[in-house]
Amino acid sequence: MKKIILISLAFMLVFCSCGGYEKGTDDYKKEESATASDARKSSDEYTKELNEKLKKIQDLIDENYLDYQDKNIDPEDAYQSALVGYVAALGDKYSAYYPPEKSQEYTQAIEGSFVGIGVYAVFNEEEKRVVIAGVMDNGPAKEAGLSEGDIIMKIDGKDMAGVSLDDVVALMKGVEGTRVKVSVKRDGEEHEYELIRRKIETPTVAYELFEEKVGYVAISAFDTVTVKQFSEAIDNLTEQGMIGLIIDLRNNGGGNLYSVTELSDKLIDKDKIVLYTIDSKGKREDSLTKRDDKIDVPVAVLVNENTASAAEVFAGCLRVHLNAKLVGSTTFGKGIMQQVFPLGDGSSVKLTMAKWYLPDDSNIQDVGLVPDIEVTQSADSDKDDVLESAVSYLTEAQ
Repeated sequence: MKKIILISLAFMLVFCSCGGYEKGTDDYKKEESATASDARKSSDEYTKELNEKLKKIQDLIDENYLDYQDKNIDPEDAYQSALVGYVAALGDKYSAYYPPEKSQEYTQAIEGSFVGIGVYAVFNEEEKRVVIAGVMDNGPAKEAGLSEGDIIMKIDGKDMAGVSLDDVVALMKGVEGTRVKVSVKRDGEEHEYELIRRKIETPTVAYELFEEKVGYVAISAFDTVTVKQFSEAIDNLTEQGMIGLIIDLRNNGGGNLYSVTELSDKLIDKDKIVLYTIDSKGKREDSLTKRDDKIDVPVAVLVNENTASAAEVFAGCLRVHLNAKLVGSTTFGKGIMQQVFPLGDGSSVKLTMAKWYLPDDSNIQDVGLVPDIEVTQSADSDKDDVLESAVSYLTEAQ
């Protein structure tokens, strides 16, 4: 049985944690809450005071602060940091303020695409430089001849010695159609390549058909591009005559719920609930399948403690509607969702705004999904014990 190895982007942001809210029903708590609310200032008053205080602080900094570290603090950076702290004060690690640059990175992450040259990169402590860990098949770097192990020496003529991974990656990214010169060291010799940046789709799905005619699909994230990649994988495996399907969601931290609904639509009957959400005002919204497609083979889903959020929605939905068996260990337990709100200047704020529920009305916040077939990977085994168990189950299910 072949092993598929998925290499994650070293510079890809991972967004996964937990949170939620509880509503008090005790009369004493209600009275206490009402009193506190009456004494509390309005949002407008707080905003006015905040602006006034920030101005006073900035004036004091301008007049008195000794910049003994010669860091030349930019007032814009301080302003952005203040906004980050303001949202962080909610105490919810899912909610966050993103300055324009970070907001763009986040958008690219959930879309599953970016503009660059198409390499995976890591920082090599021994070399004190960024090294290419892999080259994407569909990128300019592959076409130009860059390869795994190349040490990045210069970008546009600037020495990259000691430059952080994030900064090197940022220099390789840019505006679509623009040029970038990348110098690398390979076998002791330096080579320079001039590349044209372009939009690149991140591979989030890998698949193959095992000898047992069991299809295997590994999903690393639920991005926008995942929908097309998953559909192609299922179509290809179906054409090859698969008799069972394994979907590997281990270490999948989630993504956007739109993708989950679209993927479910590929496997489940029309008008079935994938999930529903209930927001802070008590409003319910259902996500339903829209097509008549349905898979007619037994399904097993591989999960572990790092299977979270949208990945848990997908696993739970398949268990409810297809009687799919979850194999592995209990999942992370994130039953809340966030929404990103653009702020008009390129920045954005991400806020927790609803709980989500599976079709069986369960919410898994802080609980997770308990597997139907619990398997712990043996440290002494040179095989993938979880995967082997799923293959055995599907083979016996025929």
